[in-house]
Amino acid sequence: MFGKKNYKYVTTMRIDGMMCGQCEVHVQENLRKVEGVKSAKASKSKGTAIVKSDEPLSREALEKAVTGIGYDVLDIDSMEM
Repeated sequence: MFGKKNYKYVTTMRIDGMMCGQCEVHVQENLRKVEGVKSAKASKSKGTAIVKSDEPLSREALEKAVTGIGYDVLDIDSMEM
């Protein structure tokens, strides 16, 4: 799902509370459920999730997807590629 396709928007989320590989999986799965998300990759070691899309995403929806499963969102930064 995190293939070579270039997406127009990249959103970086700083996330607190991911402690294991299963945490990464839960974050990725929930972010992929957000409308418009094409790919999501979480890293517990970096404390981040990288979300790619073809359209601007709702920051509120991204935050809710992560906080709804018990993690804290420290920052969200989006950029158009």
